[in-house]
Amino acid sequence: MDPTECLPIPVSGRCGSCQGGTSPQWIVPGCRPLSAYLFRCIVLIHRFLSRHLCEKEEKMNAKCTFSALVLVALSAGAAAALHDDDAWKPYRFLVGEWTGEGGGEPGNGSGRFSFAWDLQEKVLVRRNRAEYPAAQGRPAFSHEDLMVIYRADRGGPTKAIYFDSEGHVINYAVTFSNDGRTLTFLNDALPAAARFRSSYTKGADESMGIKFEIAPPGKPGGFKTYLEGDARRQTEPKSGRPKS
Repeated sequence: MDPTECLPIPVSGRCGSCQGGTSPQWIVPGCRPLSAYLFRCIVLIHRFLSRHLCEKEEKMNAKCTFSALVLVALSAGAAAALHDDDAWKPYRFLVGEWTGEGGGEPGNGSGRFSFAWDLQEKVLVRRNRAEYPAAQGRPAFSHEDLMVIYRADRGGPTKAIYFDSEGHVINYAVTFSNDGRTLTFLNDALPAAARFRSSYTKGADESMGIKFEIAPPGKPGGFKTYLEGDARRQTEPKSGRPKS
């Protein structure tokens, strides 16, 4: 909009395209009547103000929308961070180097095991070594195993996979008791296959109870204790491998 368009000028006489006498009158360049020109000025001013207000409102709306998006993103990030921080909390009592003693069908024995984080706390690794002395005509022997506890993708259940020196490979579902003190590993029931259940119960004064049970093939709920014992935490391990 050109500001000079709305400036009428007084003149005397008339031109070939204007009506009127020789007395002075207000005209505008192009010899348009003042009333028509005023109407045009009002229309231009209205358009200018409307456009200005709309642009201002759009900017304010854009700022509000951006702020809302930022708040949503921050809230989602905070919730995700809180979720990730808490996910392994029930398992932290396991972390450390432990010594244990116990007995069962293989006889009495002792050993060491450890629970240690790996892969930047994405998995919890248990390593175990147990020694069984000679008994009842059976020679002394040792047992070693390794188990990796991991969280399934997209918030799925916690699982574990177990390997030992006898060649067993077992997949476990991992659950906690309602009071959060007992961690249980249980494999799926398969036809014509034994079922295994091991549990760790948090005790007082850096102690923990351990139980390993077996259900015979065809009786997935018929568990009997195979080994049972107690363990005591020794140190926080610098690595996941138990000391020899």
